[in-house]
Amino acid sequence: MHQYLSILFLPLAAALSNPKAASSQHRKRHLQRKHLMSARHQLTSTPLKSYGKGSEIWPECNEESISLTSSFPGGVIPDAVQNFLDSTQLPLPTAGGDAHMLTIIEPSSTSSVQPRTGKRRAIKRTLKHLLHSAAEASSRRASSSSDGVVISKSPLLLAVLLIALQCVQMKHILSAFGASMYLVGMACWCAAPKVTAAGNGEEVYMSSLPPKGHVPSLISNPLGHIASSKLYRIWLRSGALLSLLLPILALVSMGAKDVYNGGLEGLLPINLKDAFNSIVLAEPMHGVAKTLIGGHVFLICCQILSEGVGRAALLPLPIRILIPVTYNALRLVSLHEWAFYPSVGEIALSKPLRILGIANLLYWYINLGVFLPVAVVRYLRSHFICVEASEVSLRKGYEGSAGLL
Repeated sequence: MHQYLSILFLPLAAALSNPKAASSQHRKRHLQRKHLMSARHQLTSTPLKSYGKGSEIWPECNEESISLTSSFPGGVIPDAVQNFLDSTQLPLPTAGGDAHMLTIIEPSSTSSVQPRTGKRRAIKRTLKHLLHSAAEASSRRASSSSDGVVISKSPLLLAVLLIALQCVQMKHILSAFGASMYLVGMACWCAAPKVTAAGNGEEVYMSSLPPKGHVPSLISNPLGHIASSKLYRIWLRSGALLSLLLPILALVSMGAKDVYNGGLEGLLPINLKDAFNSIVLAEPMHGVAKTLIGGHVFLICCQILSEGVGRAALLPLPIRILIPVTYNALRLVSLHEWAFYPSVGEIALSKPLRILGIANLLYWYINLGVFLPVAVVRYLRSHFICVEASEVSLRKGYEGSAGLL
């Protein structure tokens, strides 16, 4: 007992024996407490920085529930996520007061309260499944984007009608059939499996989409800004007027003239008959004019139908641009025959029909020599950049040409 008391009173005895050392220690402790109080006052009076040294995380924790809608742009939940929530009956957290955690409700036979680790794992599994569902939905939309392409049936009906009315020669039918078989063969070759070094045969000779499965904007619109330009729209409308509307109007007028001469002459006014005779031609040339105009319109219908099928089947861009090039070259033969048909005696084309044939010939020559070369370059470049190339590097000074796509 005496030893413990001596140990307790040892500092007091030392202070009494050396009062200067005790006072210096007391002064040192006082200065330390004063410095600590001033540092705390400076920290509370100085505004906290947002970033960098001296910043703090505030608030330390957020006990409020996080809404799932805040995780998506615009607060709109995708359809795939909403369908998954409806199928699994997950409680969706909201921004209100009574919000619940995003957990999978599963029946438990052991206990009604799940452990905290089980909730975290359930949340991770749920979020992982949501992300996989959204990715699969995006891939399905990309692969089924061809379903949104509507193939017009009007060109097919018009082509069948022209054949039924004997306005198309056999050489035009055979040329369209040969072009179609050639394009179908090229499409089959592109989709054929390619024998690789590994021997798995999963690759094809020419793919229409990149390996990731998404559809880049250059694939859906290879022409780029040209497709939305005013000059391009004017060019397409003028082609539709010269190559479709006016030739169809000429064929309809010929058919109306046949009906008029066949038994409705007394029911129509005389000036209408004169108009028909001025627009159309003499009777011996009537059937020849129908075949000249009908062959050109028939090839136009075949081109429109082939382009629609190519877009719906997601053919590679080099095959899709080959369709207008092929049919444009075929039409030049029939247009030459239409524009420069020889005049023998009374058998001659009328001036309006000959002028219409020459205008169509000039239009499709310009289309083949000016517009289609630009389109071919853009289609091939888009296919190479988006499908075949894994990385594209531009040389110095050519960075501006990338925006021309």
